[in-house]
Amino acid sequence: YDDTFYVLNAFEELDSPGEWYLNRATNKVYYYPRAGEDVNQAGAYVPTVETLVNVAGSSPSAKASAIAFDGITFEHGNWLMPRDRFIGGTQAEAQYADDPFKDPNHDGYGGEVPGQIKLTNARDITFTDNTVRKMGSGGLQLLTGAEDVTVTGNLFHNLTAAGVIAGRWMDVHVNGAQRTKNVTISNNVVTDTGDDFFPATGISLMNTYNVAVTHNLVYDTAYSGFHQRKAEETSLLDGVDGIGKTTFSHNEVYNATSKTSWGVHDSGAVYSFGSWPGSVISHNYVHHSTSTANYYSDNQSHQTRWDYNVGKDGRFDFSPRYRKPLSVYASHNYTDFADNWLNGAIYDGDGPPHVVTDGAWPAEARTIMNQAGLEPAYAGLRRKVPRENLADHSTLSQRSAWDSGLGKLWDGVTETGEASSNVNESWVQFDLGADYERFAFTIQQDNCCTWMSTHWKVQRWSAGQNAWIDIMPYQAINTAAPVVYRPSANVATTNIRLYVRNSNQNGKVGVQEFNATGVRK
Repeated sequence: YDDTFYVLNAFEELDSPGEWYLNRATNKVYYYPRAGEDVNQAGAYVPTVETLVNVAGSSPSAKASAIAFDGITFEHGNWLMPRDRFIGGTQAEAQYADDPFKDPNHDGYGGEVPGQIKLTNARDITFTDNTVRKMGSGGLQLLTGAEDVTVTGNLFHNLTAAGVIAGRWMDVHVNGAQRTKNVTISNNVVTDTGDDFFPATGISLMNTYNVAVTHNLVYDTAYSGFHQRKAEETSLLDGVDGIGKTTFSHNEVYNATSKTSWGVHDSGAVYSFGSWPGSVISHNYVHHSTSTANYYSDNQSHQTRWDYNVGKDGRFDFSPRYRKPLSVYASHNYTDFADNWLNGAIYDGDGPPHVVTDGAWPAEARTIMNQAGLEPAYAGLRRKVPRENLADHSTLSQRSAWDSGLGKLWDGVTETGEASSNVNESWVQFDLGADYERFAFTIQQDNCCTWMSTHWKVQRWSAGQNAWIDIMPYQAINTAAPVVYRPSANVATTNIRLYVRNSNQNGKVGVQEFNATGVRK
């Protein structure tokens, strides 16, 4: 592609609140403060440690064992390699080799993006109720010989790479004691990965055996929500010492390919590459993906099942590049995307994915949606995720007429075009899940022709009056710079609506960014 380069750490790009620049020659940091921020009171972290915890047994036959991590916050680990060498070409957490043309697997990869908590030759490990955040690399990493590991009830957020990375890229022909295997990853929240590393996923598997990924909530990831990739593409390694038997079920995944707008392509919210015999992808709910593929069965797929999955705003992609003879099976899948790629699967139940129109999801599909994601005992994890913008995918509930680019309204960048509508007035509603107060609302748009909105307002729902009430009445917008409104009187609400209008003749609505901040009451 022609748009696969971008520039980091250029002084000329220091033009927005929250950005910083390091002059390596003078060791001076320049910072652009956020609105209302007192830089004399602000804190800064400059981490140099690249591994926060390293658990390693002495050999595959003498493993570290019976260790529990519970209720710990891990933060501020770094990854210095991108400072020193090229990392472009990396796909997911499979890292580009030093010399990709000498890679013995002939695929250009030579290792993995590192995690901050590493397990090597370790067994009977539990990782529960922890928070892993603010990392310059990945979170928990299960390396050679890690087995019988349980990862449950954790929060992974604000990471450069995946929350959980299991397996090693070069561990193709290892014996059973060296294989990363028998792993349970359940009821975790993984979000906000890859802001500065566009190949990042949420949960990433490489050359593993018997890994169960169930009831997780994965969202706002750069490249994929769930990604499994086998090295040595054309080989088949089955059996208990082999690769495969992944269970990916009852997960909710959304906005999982968020860097598509930056030129990151060939991705899927749920993605499988290579032969993973015995794997089952079932009862998952994928929505609001920015890639066209919600579910992607790619090259050399073999002996896998894709059943009882729901995808909104994206297709099922069963690639014709499967391992022959065809042994990819699918049934009871649902989508509202008409253009699905279907040549790479056998439909042995009720036929190809059912295409739903006008939101008329059948009862079976709605049951799948409702049962995907965190189980009730872990629902509180959602509320632990810091919210910089209350108005995003997770709170969107209703809307009027918008095109498919509505997600650009909250993607955090102004280079990707506008969320637009072909009518002269549109609204979008956000249900915040609890009462918030002390609001501030920010809107920004292009200074462009008929698409430029001329007015905006914000409403709140009043249960007492059973009506929508203006927090701010319609106000004019006459600039492409961010416009901020803070209500003069403090109000508390659980529901807000943004209205935008274009009063020009034949005017249409366009908005680049909308941001709502507030304090939970």
